[in-house]
Amino acid sequence: MRRDEAQTRFLFGAIAVCLAIAVGVAVMLATNKWTYAVAASVATLGTLAALASTEAALYTIITIACFDGLIKGMSPGMASMVLKDAYLGLAIVRWIWEGVNNQPRQSLSSPVALPAFLFTAYCVGQMFNTETMSWMLALAGLRSWVIWIPIYFITYDTIRTRRQFERMLLFIALISAGTGVYGVVQHQIGFEHLNAVSPNFGFYDHFKRGSLIRAPGTYVHPGTAGAAMSFAATVCAGVALASRAFSMQQISLLAAAPICLTALAATGSRSPLIGGMVGLIVFVAMTRQVRLLVGMAVLVAIGMGLSESFCRRYSMLLSASITFIHGAASRRNARAFL
Repeated sequence: MRRDEAQTRFLFGAIAVCLAIAVGVAVMLATNKWTYAVAASVATLGTLAALASTEAALYTIITIACFDGLIKGMSPGMASMVLKDAYLGLAIVRWIWEGVNNQPRQSLSSPVALPAFLFTAYCVGQMFNTETMSWMLALAGLRSWVIWIPIYFITYDTIRTRRQFERMLLFIALISAGTGVYGVVQHQIGFEHLNAVSPNFGFYDHFKRGSLIRAPGTYVHPGTAGAAMSFAATVCAGVALASRAFSMQQISLLAAAPICLTALAATGSRSPLIGGMVGLIVFVAMTRQVRLLVGMAVLVAIGMGLSESFCRRYSMLLSASITFIHGAASRRNARAFL
């Protein structure tokens, strides 16, 4: 039975890859842009995976969130803004369908369920308490507050084994480290390569003043990138401590944590920096891994020393005005990067 299941998965994967390649070639012929072709191929794979598995749908949502800035820069507009919503909706439909088919929905009886429902109801009530009298803005506000609450219930009922849990944490750690490397490189080379791909990436120019750059990486804003890197560094440390000693997984994760913290320094974000450092110190102190704490501190210090923005961002050379969206930005770009 396991052999038949493995063969079925292999066949589905092969069909998905062939279909993704076909979509990529079609987009390449239609637009003559390889970046759009690659994006279309990846989107096809993500969609087919999300249709096949709720766990894969969660991975797809995480991936979209990690590359949100690049997606919106390449194709600004309503479609890219609600892309995460669409895949979240697909995951919710699968979660409901699995519940109808007698899979237990234990998340609904968890201690978080009632507060989550009450908070959602409160946010819905606040839609009628707006001074703008705009239903569009009211819905946008509701979305920003409650969109990720369903993820808790889906993840709670989908990730049921230690292997699944470690796999998801490892995925988050490695994809964050990959985007972190790009963030550090972006801090060094600027945004010209993105502007060559699409003029919509001109939005990122608001995070540059002279030679000083706050690198948003693959995210929409340096603050968002900083928060993601701060969280990922803690995840990397946690999964590394739970991994087998001196295994390739542990070594990779211990290398990924300083990368994420160096990328955090490149964003020039203060609150994520403080939160991440406090979280790491408390976490490692609770595990009583003193040598690990000292080793990570040395690696982080070296990485931050190599990051020019860390030294210059927290000085009087840069005012807070760089974080604001100036009037020169078009309304279209501003809406696309919300």
